[in-house]
Amino acid sequence: MIIGSVVILLLLGLFLVKNWPTHSGNETSRLATIQSLVERGTFAIEESSFPTVDAAMRNGHFYSDKPYLLSVFQAGIYWGLYHIAGLKLDTSSPEIFKTIFLIYYLGGYLFLVGIFLLFFRMVSKQLPEASFAWRLGMSWAVVLTTLVFPYSLTIGNQVPAVLVLLWLVHALSEYERSPDGKHAALVGLAAGLLVNLEYVVGGIFGVAAFLLIFLPRHYRQAAFYSVTALAGLSLIPILNLIAHGSPLPLYSETHSVSLARNFLPDLWSLLFGYKGIFIFTPTLLFIIPVWLKLPKEQWPRQKTFILGTIALTIAAYWILTSDGGGWCYGNRFLLTVGPLMFYYIVLHLKDWRRDLKHWLFTVLLVWSFAVALIGTYTPWPSSHERSPSALWADLQVRNSIGGNLLAFSYEHAPDSAFTQFLIHRVYGEEAAVSYLFLSYFNTYNFRMSGILEKQYYPPQELGGKAGPRRQ
Repeated sequence: MIIGSVVILLLLGLFLVKNWPTHSGNETSRLATIQSLVERGTFAIEESSFPTVDAAMRNGHFYSDKPYLLSVFQAGIYWGLYHIAGLKLDTSSPEIFKTIFLIYYLGGYLFLVGIFLLFFRMVSKQLPEASFAWRLGMSWAVVLTTLVFPYSLTIGNQVPAVLVLLWLVHALSEYERSPDGKHAALVGLAAGLLVNLEYVVGGIFGVAAFLLIFLPRHYRQAAFYSVTALAGLSLIPILNLIAHGSPLPLYSETHSVSLARNFLPDLWSLLFGYKGIFIFTPTLLFIIPVWLKLPKEQWPRQKTFILGTIALTIAAYWILTSDGGGWCYGNRFLLTVGPLMFYYIVLHLKDWRRDLKHWLFTVLLVWSFAVALIGTYTPWPSSHERSPSALWADLQVRNSIGGNLLAFSYEHAPDSAFTQFLIHRVYGEEAAVSYLFLSYFNTYNFRMSGILEKQYYPPQELGGKAGPRRQ
């Protein structure tokens, strides 16, 4: 059954993985680095085929501001495609679609398959007496009902970070069973790699993992942890030095802390707003009884530490950020901790039972799957960034669930009652059409942009108001 599930997942990816980026810098800046490394042997991206907003100038050249480790790994994939298969990221050739697909599939989607396998192993270790159907079903659920699903169809740091974070927690569990230097070193390695993928999440969980090992006075094991963690961390300044001559990440130059201005409304927005984690993955609401049960369980050490670290991560993004990740589907900043929350929820529920709690969980699973499925249209939709300079169209269609649904529905069934209901009853014709122009621009959907222009006067500026219907 496990092998069959993996085969099905691999086949599913063949139909869903994207073959062209959006205008999102999360994709284009990485593709630019991948292409430049393989074709020109440099991290400088100004001659790349992929213009991007996520870049910074250093010594007269433009460089991606993303952490480089993942891009170097994905460049290794493109190196094989380029030198062995003869495939190129050449915008003048139709081969580019196949090339991008393979980079996305091998350098992005396969991480989802890894999450499935690791999650099954973790749940099986903790719930050996649970039914096989429960353990397998929940492993399917974590990859299909969380935001891992849509984000695995492109390249980005989020899905690899989920895999490494789950590995870190699994390694901590193995260390708890056998607290020796080898297991501590594996925890440290996972922590170091996690920071290379997600600075904030990696930093918070890295400190928490160190304290879990150090506080029981396991000084020798803490030393092993520190050595491998620092080895992983050292890749950040080393790659930056190689790339642009400075050990500091360019991300620190292009992004700054944006403190929450209205704490309670911002908290509500983070949890239940148009990018709220409990709107996009409502099954995660079951983490509340998991937290509430800790006193009855007499505060189990590792579980308490990890759940507390999840809460601290959510609090950090609540206080230190206000945009939810910019143009993206849901809150990409908190995507990394979602599957880990789901893991503790699965352990809490233990197995399938015919009671109200499990039936409610099943209903929310269906909701979560539907939302994740809508996200596969594009995980990088144009969406409101809570910026004073936000585009007018993004202000009209703030929730990216509705935005993706509107764009997909208009593309495949423009005259259907559902599409017309969205346009005329939910958003209003001017707002809906303006958003559609922006959405199809973002996804390079020239066919749909052309169809729209035959029916409506286009906006005078990007993200502006569309004109009336042509007569």
